[in-house]
Amino acid sequence: MLNANRRGVVIMEKTKKVCCIDGTNINSKKSFYVFVFIISMGFSGCMVGPKYTKPTVETPVGWATLQNPVTDDKPEVPIEIRGSKQVDLVSWWDCFNDPMLGELIEKAVDSNHDLRLAEARLREVRAAYGVSRAALYPQLKGRAGYKRQHESENGPFGYLSDLDYNEYRVGFDASWEIDLWGRARHEKQAKKAEEGAALEDLRNVLVSVIGEVSCSYIELRGFQRRVALIEKNRATVQKRLMLTEKRFQAGLASEVEVNEVSANLAGLTAEIPVLEGEVRQRIHAISTLLGELPGKYVERLSLEKPLPDLPANVEVGLPVELLDRRPDIREAERRLAAATERVGVAKADLLPRLSLSALFAYEALDFDRITDSDSRASSFGPSFILPIFNAGRIRSNINVKTVQQEQALIKYERVVLAAYKEVEDNLATYSAQQLRHEKLYRRVRKLQSTADLSQELYDKGKFNLLEVLEAQRTLLVAQDELVQNEITLSVQLVSLYKALGGGWGSGSKKMRI
Repeated sequence: MLNANRRGVVIMEKTKKVCCIDGTNINSKKSFYVFVFIISMGFSGCMVGPKYTKPTVETPVGWATLQNPVTDDKPEVPIEIRGSKQVDLVSWWDCFNDPMLGELIEKAVDSNHDLRLAEARLREVRAAYGVSRAALYPQLKGRAGYKRQHESENGPFGYLSDLDYNEYRVGFDASWEIDLWGRARHEKQAKKAEEGAALEDLRNVLVSVIGEVSCSYIELRGFQRRVALIEKNRATVQKRLMLTEKRFQAGLASEVEVNEVSANLAGLTAEIPVLEGEVRQRIHAISTLLGELPGKYVERLSLEKPLPDLPANVEVGLPVELLDRRPDIREAERRLAAATERVGVAKADLLPRLSLSALFAYEALDFDRITDSDSRASSFGPSFILPIFNAGRIRSNINVKTVQQEQALIKYERVVLAAYKEVEDNLATYSAQQLRHEKLYRRVRKLQSTADLSQELYDKGKFNLLEVLEAQRTLLVAQDELVQNEITLSVQLVSLYKALGGGWGSGSKKMRI
Protein backbone atom coordinates (compact mmCIF):
# COMPACT_ATOMS: atom_id res chain seq x y z
CA MET A 1 0.00 0.00 0.00
CA LEU A 2 1.31 3.45 -0.87
CA ASN A 3 0.74 6.66 1.09
CA ALA A 4 1.81 10.17 0.09
CA ASN A 5 2.72 12.59 2.82
CA ARG A 6 2.92 16.40 2.51
CA ARG A 7 6.69 16.43 1.82
CA GLY A 8 6.34 14.69 -1.52
CA VAL A 9 7.81 11.41 -0.22
CA VAL A 10 6.23 8.04 -0.96
CA ILE A 11 6.21 5.53 1.92
CA MET A 12 5.84 1.83 1.11
CA GLU A 13 4.21 0.56 4.28
CA LYS A 14 5.22 -3.09 3.95
CA THR A 15 8.88 -2.62 3.11
CA LYS A 16 9.35 0.76 4.75
CA LYS A 17 11.45 1.76 1.76
CA VAL A 18 11.67 5.51 1.24
CA CYS A 19 11.78 6.90 -2.27
CA CYS A 20 11.61 10.34 -3.82
CA ILE A 21 8.61 11.17 -5.95
CA ASP A 22 10.78 10.68 -9.01
CA GLY A 23 11.29 7.04 -7.98
CA THR A 24 14.99 7.20 -6.99
CA ASN A 25 16.19 5.67 -3.77
CA ILE A 26 17.22 8.26 -1.18
CA ASN A 27 19.82 5.96 0.36
CA SER A 28 21.45 5.51 -3.03
CA LYS A 29 22.42 9.19 -3.03
CA LYS A 30 24.55 8.96 0.08
CA SER A 31 27.60 7.96 -1.89
CA PHE A 32 27.16 11.00 -4.13
CA TYR A 33 27.07 13.34 -1.15
CA VAL A 34 30.12 11.73 0.38
CA PHE A 35 31.90 12.17 -2.96
CA VAL A 36 30.95 15.85 -3.08
CA PHE A 37 32.20 16.28 0.47
CA ILE A 38 35.56 14.68 -0.28
CA ILE A 39 36.03 16.75 -3.43
CA SER A 40 35.15 19.95 -1.59
CA MET A 41 37.66 19.18 1.13
CA GLY A 42 40.30 18.67 -1.54
CA PHE A 43 39.55 22.03 -3.11
CA SER A 44 39.67 23.74 0.30
CA GLY A 45 43.45 23.63 0.13
CA CYS A 46 43.49 26.15 -2.77
CA MET A 47 44.03 29.83 -2.07
CA VAL A 48 43.83 32.56 -4.68
CA GLY A 49 45.39 35.95 -4.22
CA PRO A 50 48.86 37.13 -3.20
CA LYS A 51 50.86 35.39 -0.49
CA TYR A 52 52.09 37.92 2.03
CA THR A 53 55.79 38.29 2.75
CA LYS A 54 57.24 40.93 5.03
CA PRO A 55 58.78 43.72 2.91
CA THR A 56 62.48 44.46 3.07
CA VAL A 57 63.59 48.05 3.56
CA GLU A 58 66.98 49.67 3.47
CA THR A 59 68.47 50.29 6.91
CA PRO A 60 71.61 52.26 7.73
CA VAL A 61 74.68 50.46 9.02
CA GLY A 62 75.18 53.03 11.77
CA TRP A 63 73.72 56.27 13.08
CA ALA A 64 74.77 59.16 10.86
CA THR A 65 74.84 61.67 13.73
CA LEU A 66 77.31 59.53 15.69
CA GLN A 67 79.51 58.94 12.66
CA ASN A 68 79.42 62.62 11.65
CA PRO A 69 78.90 64.76 14.80
CA VAL A 70 77.12 68.11 14.67
CA THR A 71 80.32 69.90 15.74
CA ASP A 72 83.93 69.00 16.42
CA ASP A 73 83.79 70.69 19.85
CA LYS A 74 83.85 68.30 22.76
CA PRO A 75 82.54 69.03 26.28
CA GLU A 76 84.90 68.58 29.22
CA VAL A 77 82.77 65.81 30.71
CA PRO A 78 80.96 64.23 27.73
CA ILE A 79 77.95 61.96 28.01
CA GLU A 80 78.89 59.14 25.70
CA ILE A 81 76.26 58.11 23.14
CA ARG A 82 76.92 54.59 21.96
CA GLY A 83 75.21 52.77 19.12
CA SER A 84 77.45 49.81 18.43
CA LYS A 85 75.60 46.94 20.13
CA GLN A 86 72.11 45.67 20.88
CA VAL A 87 70.50 47.16 23.97
CA ASP A 88 67.42 46.56 26.09
CA LEU A 89 65.33 49.72 26.41
CA VAL A 90 62.34 48.19 28.20
CA SER A 91 62.84 50.28 31.38
CA TRP A 92 64.96 53.11 30.03
CA TRP A 93 63.77 55.56 32.74
CA ASP A 94 65.84 53.65 35.30
CA CYS A 95 68.84 55.59 33.96
CA PHE A 96 67.52 58.70 35.78
CA ASN A 97 67.83 56.98 39.18
CA ASP A 98 64.57 58.51 40.42
CA PRO A 99 62.32 56.04 42.31
CA MET A 100 59.35 58.43 42.28
CA LEU A 101 59.47 58.67 38.49
CA GLY A 102 59.38 54.89 38.26
CA GLU A 103 56.46 54.76 40.68
CA LEU A 104 54.47 57.29 38.67
CA ILE A 105 55.10 55.37 35.45
CA GLU A 106 53.88 52.14 37.06
CA LYS A 107 50.71 53.92 38.16
CA ALA A 108 50.17 55.33 34.67
CA VAL A 109 50.52 51.87 33.12
CA ASP A 110 47.78 50.64 35.47
CA SER A 111 45.31 53.52 35.21
CA ASN A 112 45.88 55.75 32.18
CA HIS A 113 42.66 56.21 30.19
CA ASP A 114 44.33 56.24 26.78
CA LEU A 115 45.92 52.89 27.59
CA ARG A 116 42.64 51.48 28.81
CA LEU A 117 40.94 52.64 25.62
CA ALA A 118 43.64 51.09 23.43
CA GLU A 119 43.39 47.86 25.42
CA ALA A 120 39.61 47.82 24.87
CA ARG A 121 40.17 48.29 21.11
CA LEU A 122 42.52 45.32 21.17
CA ARG A 123 39.90 43.15 22.85
CA GLU A 124 37.37 44.25 20.23
CA VAL A 125 39.66 43.27 17.35
CA ARG A 126 40.44 39.95 18.99
CA ALA A 127 36.71 39.24 19.23
CA ALA A 128 36.32 40.12 15.53
CA TYR A 129 39.08 37.63 14.74
CA GLY A 130 37.06 34.96 16.53
CA VAL A 131 34.07 35.80 14.34
CA SER A 132 36.09 35.44 11.13
CA ARG A 133 37.68 32.19 12.29
CA ALA A 134 34.24 30.68 12.93
CA ALA A 135 33.41 31.02 9.21
CA LEU A 136 35.80 28.15 8.47
CA TYR A 137 33.74 25.62 10.42
CA PRO A 138 30.27 24.10 10.02
CA GLN A 139 27.39 25.82 11.76
CA LEU A 140 24.97 23.63 13.72
CA LYS A 141 21.62 24.89 15.01
CA GLY A 142 18.98 23.22 17.11
CA ARG A 143 15.33 23.85 16.25
CA ALA A 144 12.03 23.05 17.91
CA GLY A 145 8.54 24.17 17.00
CA TYR A 146 4.84 23.63 17.29
CA LYS A 147 2.11 24.62 14.83
CA ARG A 148 -1.70 24.36 14.91
CA GLN A 149 -2.92 24.01 11.32
CA HIS A 150 -6.37 24.28 9.73
CA GLU A 151 -6.58 23.21 6.09
CA SER A 152 -9.00 24.75 3.60
CA GLU A 153 -11.84 22.51 2.53
CA ASN A 154 -11.27 23.73 -1.04
CA GLY A 155 -7.51 23.31 -0.84
CA PRO A 156 -5.33 20.40 -2.00
CA PHE A 157 -5.90 18.60 1.31
CA GLY A 158 -9.62 19.28 1.53
CA TYR A 159 -10.38 15.58 1.03
CA LEU A 160 -8.97 14.75 4.45
CA SER A 161 -11.46 13.85 7.11
CA ASP A 162 -9.76 16.01 9.73
CA LEU A 163 -8.84 19.48 8.54
CA ASP A 164 -7.48 20.56 11.93
CA TYR A 165 -4.26 19.06 13.26
CA ASN A 166 -1.18 19.82 15.35
CA GLU A 167 2.36 19.58 14.04
CA TYR A 168 5.40 19.07 16.30
CA ARG A 169 9.00 19.40 15.14
CA VAL A 170 12.37 19.09 16.88
CA GLY A 171 15.83 18.56 15.39
CA PHE A 172 19.05 20.05 14.07
CA ASP A 173 20.16 21.68 10.85
CA ALA A 174 23.72 22.28 9.74
CA SER A 175 25.36 24.41 7.07
CA TRP A 176 28.91 24.76 5.87
CA GLU A 177 30.38 26.95 3.18
CA ILE A 178 33.47 25.16 1.89
CA ASP A 179 36.42 27.50 1.60
CA LEU A 180 37.31 26.41 -1.93
CA TRP A 181 39.52 29.36 -2.84
CA GLY A 182 40.74 30.58 0.53
CA ARG A 183 38.23 33.38 0.93
CA ALA A 184 37.52 32.64 4.59
CA ARG A 185 41.17 31.86 5.32
CA HIS A 186 42.30 35.16 3.81
CA GLU A 187 39.66 36.93 5.89
CA LYS A 188 40.81 35.15 9.03
CA GLN A 189 44.45 36.05 8.36
CA ALA A 190 43.45 39.66 7.68
CA LYS A 191 41.66 39.82 11.03
CA LYS A 192 44.70 38.26 12.70
CA ALA A 193 46.91 40.93 11.15
CA GLU A 194 44.49 43.62 12.34
CA GLU A 195 44.71 42.13 15.82
CA GLY A 196 48.48 42.48 15.61
CA ALA A 197 48.10 46.08 14.47
CA ALA A 198 45.82 46.83 17.42
CA LEU A 199 48.39 45.29 19.76
CA GLU A 200 51.14 47.48 18.33
CA ASP A 201 48.87 50.51 18.61
CA LEU A 202 48.47 49.71 22.32
CA ARG A 203 52.23 49.46 22.68
CA ASN A 204 52.66 52.76 20.85
CA VAL A 205 50.23 54.42 23.26
CA LEU A 206 52.20 52.89 26.13
CA VAL A 207 55.44 54.40 24.82
CA SER A 208 53.75 57.81 24.47
CA VAL A 209 52.20 57.72 27.94
CA ILE A 210 55.50 56.78 29.59
CA GLY A 211 57.20 59.59 27.67
CA GLU A 212 54.54 62.14 28.66
CA VAL A 213 54.74 61.19 32.34
CA SER A 214 58.54 61.41 32.24
CA CYS A 215 58.57 64.80 30.49
CA SER A 216 55.95 66.26 32.83
CA TYR A 217 57.86 65.01 35.87
CA ILE A 218 61.19 66.40 34.63
CA GLU A 219 59.61 69.76 33.82
CA LEU A 220 57.97 69.78 37.25
CA ARG A 221 61.30 69.32 39.00
CA GLY A 222 62.88 71.85 36.66
CA PHE A 223 60.34 74.57 37.42
CA GLN A 224 60.65 73.82 41.13
CA ARG A 225 64.39 74.31 40.85
CA ARG A 226 63.92 77.59 39.03
CA VAL A 227 61.57 78.77 41.80
CA ALA A 228 64.12 77.76 44.45
CA LEU A 229 66.86 79.63 42.57
CA ILE A 230 64.80 82.83 42.45
CA GLU A 231 63.76 82.42 46.09
CA LYS A 232 67.42 82.15 47.07
CA ASN A 233 68.33 85.28 45.12
CA ARG A 234 65.30 87.12 46.47
CA ALA A 235 66.36 86.35 50.04
CA THR A 236 69.80 87.76 49.27
CA VAL A 237 68.34 90.89 47.69
CA GLN A 238 65.95 91.27 50.64
CA LYS A 239 68.89 91.39 53.04
CA ARG A 240 70.69 93.80 50.74
CA LEU A 241 67.64 96.09 50.72
CA MET A 242 67.60 96.18 54.51
CA LEU A 243 71.31 97.05 54.62
CA THR A 244 70.91 99.69 51.93
CA GLU A 245 68.01 101.34 53.80
CA LYS A 246 70.13 101.47 56.95
CA ARG A 247 72.99 102.99 55.00
CA PHE A 248 70.55 105.51 53.49
CA GLN A 249 69.32 106.47 56.95
CA ALA A 250 72.92 106.89 58.03
CA GLY A 251 73.64 109.04 55.02
CA LEU A 252 76.00 106.49 53.49
CA ALA A 253 73.78 105.56 50.50
CA SER A 254 71.57 107.48 48.12
CA GLU A 255 67.85 107.11 47.54
CA VAL A 256 68.65 105.92 44.01
CA GLU A 257 70.45 102.91 45.44
CA VAL A 258 67.49 102.08 47.67
CA ASN A 259 65.07 102.32 44.75
CA GLU A 260 67.34 100.18 42.56
CA VAL A 261 67.54 97.37 45.11
CA SER A 262 63.79 97.62 45.78
CA ALA A 263 63.02 97.38 42.06
CA ASN A 264 65.32 94.38 41.75
CA LEU A 265 63.48 92.67 44.60
CA ALA A 266 60.07 93.41 43.05
CA GLY A 267 61.20 91.94 39.74
CA LEU A 268 62.30 88.69 41.36
CA THR A 269 59.08 88.47 43.37
CA ALA A 270 57.01 88.91 40.21
CA GLU A 271 58.68 85.90 38.57
CA ILE A 272 57.73 83.45 41.29
CA PRO A 273 53.91 83.23 40.75
CA VAL A 274 54.41 82.52 37.04
CA LEU A 275 56.80 79.66 37.74
CA GLU A 276 54.59 78.30 40.54
CA GLY A 277 51.72 78.25 38.05
CA GLU A 278 53.87 76.14 35.73
CA VAL A 279 54.63 73.80 38.63
CA ARG A 280 50.93 73.36 39.34
CA GLN A 281 50.16 72.70 35.65
CA ARG A 282 52.74 69.90 35.54
CA ILE A 283 51.23 68.32 38.65
CA HIS A 284 47.80 68.50 37.06
CA ALA A 285 49.16 66.89 33.88
CA ILE A 286 50.77 64.03 35.84
CA SER A 287 47.59 63.43 37.85
CA THR A 288 45.51 63.25 34.68
CA LEU A 289 47.98 60.90 32.99
CA LEU A 290 47.66 58.65 36.04
CA GLY A 291 43.88 58.56 35.66
CA GLU A 292 43.22 60.79 38.68
CA LEU A 293 41.64 64.19 39.24
CA PRO A 294 44.04 67.10 38.57
CA GLY A 295 44.48 67.94 42.25
CA LYS A 296 45.13 64.38 43.42
CA TYR A 297 48.93 64.65 43.57
CA VAL A 298 49.32 68.34 44.48
CA GLU A 299 50.32 67.69 48.07
CA ARG A 300 52.67 64.84 47.24
CA LEU A 301 54.46 66.46 44.29
CA SER A 302 54.62 70.05 45.56
CA LEU A 303 57.62 69.23 47.74
CA GLU A 304 60.74 70.31 45.84
CA LYS A 305 63.11 67.61 44.68
CA PRO A 306 66.16 67.80 42.40
CA LEU A 307 66.09 67.12 38.70
CA PRO A 308 66.64 63.45 37.82
CA ASP A 309 70.27 62.59 37.15
CA LEU A 310 71.45 62.27 33.58
CA PRO A 311 73.23 58.99 32.77
CA ALA A 312 76.95 58.96 32.08
CA ASN A 313 76.35 56.84 28.96
CA VAL A 314 73.40 56.71 26.57
CA GLU A 315 72.93 53.42 24.74
CA VAL A 316 70.89 53.74 21.54
CA GLY A 317 71.50 50.33 19.98
CA LEU A 318 71.85 49.43 16.32
CA PRO A 319 69.75 51.01 13.54
CA VAL A 320 68.44 47.64 12.36
CA GLU A 321 66.84 47.08 15.80
CA LEU A 322 64.47 49.97 15.15
CA LEU A 323 62.32 47.89 12.77
CA ASP A 324 61.47 45.43 15.52
CA ARG A 325 61.42 47.87 18.44
CA ARG A 326 59.24 50.75 17.20
CA PRO A 327 55.55 49.90 17.67
CA ASP A 328 54.42 52.25 14.89
CA ILE A 329 56.64 50.42 12.38
CA ARG A 330 55.32 47.07 13.55
CA GLU A 331 51.75 48.38 13.33
CA ALA A 332 52.27 49.63 9.76
CA GLU A 333 53.66 46.22 8.79
CA ARG A 334 50.60 44.49 10.22
CA ARG A 335 48.31 46.91 8.35
CA LEU A 336 50.14 45.98 5.15
CA ALA A 337 49.64 42.27 5.89
CA ALA A 338 45.91 42.82 6.43
CA ALA A 339 45.60 44.79 3.18
CA THR A 340 47.38 42.00 1.29
CA GLU A 341 44.98 39.37 2.64
CA ARG A 342 42.01 41.53 1.63
CA VAL A 343 43.15 41.25 -2.00
CA GLY A 344 42.79 37.48 -1.72
CA VAL A 345 39.29 37.87 -0.28
CA ALA A 346 38.28 40.08 -3.21
CA LYS A 347 39.72 37.72 -5.84
CA ALA A 348 37.91 34.74 -4.32
CA ASP A 349 34.59 36.48 -5.09
CA LEU A 350 35.21 35.79 -8.79
CA LEU A 351 34.98 32.03 -8.28
CA PRO A 352 32.12 29.65 -7.41
CA ARG A 353 31.08 29.20 -3.79
CA LEU A 354 30.05 25.77 -2.53
CA SER A 355 27.83 25.26 0.50
CA LEU A 356 26.62 22.05 2.15
CA SER A 357 23.43 21.87 4.17
CA ALA A 358 21.90 19.07 6.20
CA LEU A 359 18.78 18.52 8.29
CA PHE A 360 17.84 15.88 10.83
CA ALA A 361 14.58 16.23 12.71
CA TYR A 362 11.61 14.48 14.22
CA GLU A 363 8.16 15.50 12.96
CA ALA A 364 4.80 14.20 14.15
CA LEU A 365 1.17 15.19 14.33
CA ASP A 366 0.90 13.55 17.74
CA PHE A 367 3.38 14.66 20.42
CA ASP A 368 3.47 11.18 21.92
CA ARG A 369 4.96 9.83 18.67
CA ILE A 370 7.62 12.54 18.23
CA THR A 371 10.47 10.12 19.02
CA ASP A 372 9.20 7.23 16.90
CA SER A 373 11.49 6.06 14.12
CA ASP A 374 8.75 6.78 11.59
CA SER A 375 8.83 10.45 12.67
CA ARG A 376 12.39 11.01 11.51
CA ALA A 377 13.07 13.45 8.68
CA SER A 378 16.43 14.28 7.09
CA SER A 379 17.97 16.00 4.11
CA PHE A 380 21.45 16.72 2.77
CA GLY A 381 22.73 18.45 -0.31
CA PRO A 382 25.24 20.86 -1.85
CA SER A 383 24.57 24.21 -3.50
CA PHE A 384 26.74 26.29 -5.83
CA ILE A 385 26.76 30.04 -6.34
CA LEU A 386 28.58 31.35 -9.41
CA PRO A 387 28.78 35.07 -10.21
CA ILE A 388 27.74 35.58 -13.83
CA PHE A 389 26.98 39.27 -14.25
CA ASN A 390 27.58 42.07 -11.75
CA ALA A 391 28.52 45.00 -14.03
CA GLY A 392 32.21 44.79 -13.06
CA ARG A 393 31.57 45.19 -9.33
CA ILE A 394 33.83 42.31 -8.27
CA ARG A 395 36.77 43.31 -10.48
CA SER A 396 36.44 46.92 -9.37
CA ASN A 397 36.55 45.75 -5.76
CA ILE A 398 39.72 43.78 -6.56
CA ASN A 399 41.26 46.98 -7.94
CA VAL A 400 40.22 48.86 -4.79
CA LYS A 401 41.86 46.27 -2.53
CA THR A 402 44.98 46.16 -4.68
CA VAL A 403 45.41 49.94 -4.52
CA GLN A 404 44.79 49.85 -0.76
CA GLN A 405 47.57 47.28 -0.47
CA GLU A 406 49.86 49.58 -2.46
CA GLN A 407 48.98 52.47 -0.16
CA ALA A 408 49.70 50.35 2.90
CA LEU A 409 53.15 49.52 1.53
CA ILE A 410 53.88 53.19 0.87
CA LYS A 411 52.73 54.07 4.40
CA TYR A 412 54.99 51.38 5.84
CA GLU A 413 58.01 52.73 3.97
CA ARG A 414 57.11 56.27 5.03
CA VAL A 415 56.84 55.26 8.69
CA VAL A 416 60.25 53.57 8.54
CA LEU A 417 61.90 56.66 7.05
CA ALA A 418 60.17 58.95 9.54
CA ALA A 419 61.34 56.75 12.41
CA TYR A 420 64.99 56.92 11.36
CA LYS A 421 64.71 60.67 10.83
CA GLU A 422 63.21 61.11 14.30
CA VAL A 423 66.06 59.21 15.91
CA GLU A 424 68.72 61.13 13.97
CA ASP A 425 67.05 64.46 14.82
CA ASN A 426 66.93 63.59 18.52
CA LEU A 427 70.55 62.43 18.50
CA ALA A 428 71.62 65.67 16.86
CA THR A 429 69.58 67.82 19.25
CA TYR A 430 70.74 65.93 22.32
CA SER A 431 74.38 66.22 21.27
CA ALA A 432 73.97 69.96 20.64
CA GLN A 433 72.21 70.53 23.97
CA GLN A 434 74.92 68.56 25.75
CA LEU A 435 77.59 70.86 24.30
CA ARG A 436 75.50 73.95 25.15
CA HIS A 437 75.18 72.72 28.73
CA GLU A 438 78.95 72.58 29.07
CA LYS A 439 79.33 76.15 27.77
CA LEU A 440 76.55 77.48 30.00
CA TYR A 441 78.14 75.80 32.99
CA ARG A 442 81.45 77.52 32.26
CA ARG A 443 79.65 80.84 31.92
CA VAL A 444 77.93 80.46 35.29
CA ARG A 445 81.24 79.71 37.01
CA LYS A 446 82.84 82.83 35.54
CA LEU A 447 79.85 85.04 36.36
CA GLN A 448 79.81 83.64 39.89
CA SER A 449 83.44 84.71 40.30
CA THR A 450 82.58 88.15 38.89
CA ALA A 451 79.64 88.57 41.27
CA ASP A 452 81.73 87.49 44.29
CA LEU A 453 84.53 89.86 43.32
CA SER A 454 82.17 92.81 42.77
CA GLN A 455 80.61 92.21 46.19
CA GLU A 456 84.06 92.10 47.79
CA LEU A 457 85.08 95.35 46.11
CA TYR A 458 81.77 96.97 47.10
CA ASP A 459 82.35 96.01 50.72
CA LYS A 460 85.76 97.72 50.50
CA GLY A 461 84.19 100.81 48.99
CA LYS A 462 85.84 100.30 45.61
CA PHE A 463 82.65 99.41 43.69
CA ASN A 464 79.26 101.07 43.53
CA LEU A 465 76.02 99.23 44.33
CA LEU A 466 74.54 99.41 40.82
CA GLU A 467 77.51 97.48 39.42
CA VAL A 468 77.08 94.82 42.10
CA LEU A 469 73.36 94.47 41.36
CA GLU A 470 74.04 94.21 37.64
CA ALA A 471 76.62 91.46 38.22
CA GLN A 472 74.17 89.53 40.39
CA ARG A 473 71.33 90.00 37.91
CA THR A 474 73.53 88.68 35.08
CA LEU A 475 74.51 85.69 37.24
CA LEU A 476 70.86 84.90 38.00
CA VAL A 477 69.95 84.99 34.30
CA ALA A 478 72.83 82.64 33.49
CA GLN A 479 71.90 80.26 36.31
CA ASP A 480 68.30 80.19 35.11
CA GLU A 481 69.44 79.46 31.54
CA LEU A 482 71.58 76.60 32.86
CA VAL A 483 68.60 75.09 34.70
CA GLN A 484 66.41 75.43 31.60
CA ASN A 485 69.12 73.72 29.57
CA GLU A 486 69.24 70.85 32.06
CA ILE A 487 65.47 70.50 31.72
CA THR A 488 65.75 70.53 27.92
CA LEU A 489 68.59 68.00 28.01
CA SER A 490 66.60 65.57 30.17
CA VAL A 491 63.42 66.00 28.11
CA GLN A 492 65.45 65.50 24.94
CA LEU A 493 66.79 62.24 26.32
CA VAL A 494 63.22 61.11 26.95
CA SER A 495 62.33 62.04 23.36
CA LEU A 496 65.32 60.06 22.13
CA TYR A 497 64.22 56.94 24.00
CA LYS A 498 60.67 57.40 22.68
CA ALA A 499 62.03 57.68 19.14
CA LEU A 500 63.95 54.46 19.70
CA GLY A 501 60.70 52.74 20.69
CA GLY A 502 61.79 51.99 24.24
CA GLY A 503 59.38 51.17 27.05
CA TRP A 504 56.59 49.19 25.38
CA GLY A 505 57.58 45.89 26.98
CA SER A 506 57.17 47.25 30.50
CA GLY A 507 53.40 47.04 30.70
CA SER A 508 52.80 43.98 28.55
CA LYS A 509 52.46 41.58 31.46
CA LYS A 510 50.20 43.86 33.47
CA MET A 511 47.87 44.56 30.57
CA ARG A 512 47.89 40.89 29.53
CA ILE A 513 49.06 41.62 26.01
